[in-house]
Amino acid sequence: MQEAEKFVADFITNNKEQLPRVVVIDIAFSEQTGWFVLEFNACWGAGLNSCNAEKVIDCIIGATVNNI
Repeated sequence: MQEAEKFVADFITNNKEQLPRVVVIDIAFSEQTGWFVLEFNACWGAGLNSCNAEKVIDCIIGATVNNI
């Protein structure tokens, strides 16, 4: 799991100017290519079924408010 966390941390660091302020990044591993980004999702499309809305509302607000 540490390799996956390092991959994501490096990816975010190297691409933070192009990424939205709030995003869910799904990663996967291939024996041929190593770790890769599988898909990006908005936070409201990231399997929040039956979650406690109070714990994710700040993330949803951050993904929907235009801070420009």
